[in-house]
Amino acid sequence: MNTLRAATVNLSTLDTANNTQKSLFMNIQGLLPGGFQVTSVRVKNDGELDLMVKLSTQTSAGDSALCSALQLKVLKNWQSISDGALENFQYETTIAAEEAEDLVFAVLLNSPDSGLITKNCTFNFLVESTQEAGGGALRLHDEETLQNQVATGSWAQ
Repeated sequence: MNTLRAATVNLSTLDTANNTQKSLFMNIQGLLPGGFQVTSVRVKNDGELDLMVKLSTQTSAGDSALCSALQLKVLKNWQSISDGALENFQYETTIAAEEAEDLVFAVLLNSPDSGLITKNCTFNFLVESTQEAGGGALRLHDEETLQNQVATGSWAQ
């Protein structure tokens, strides 16, 4: 006798303050050397299956030098899980059904390079979840995108 059971895979990116859905994550205007912005997200598994979750960044537009100069620090449970170039960020975890992880992100500009004055960088945090069953015969996938915009200001040269 064969049995077939359906289950759901559903991932959400929520504001940690009020559990509302987030899509625009950071919108930084006038960032200066030494400046930073901090925000957070709750990555929640709303489905019925444990999920393998991968977070990464993807530059979508703007000045490549600025995008390369941006630094990212990420905390989980107030412990650092990433500290380095924004473009190189990758994090993988497993989130049980109906559970969540709260993550705190800080985007920083440490470079005083005058070539970064009044530039823009648009990038996304990609949150991908995957569940495989039957030796890979069945693959369920969900993806959320958190959009970000960073614009630098002007500083003395």
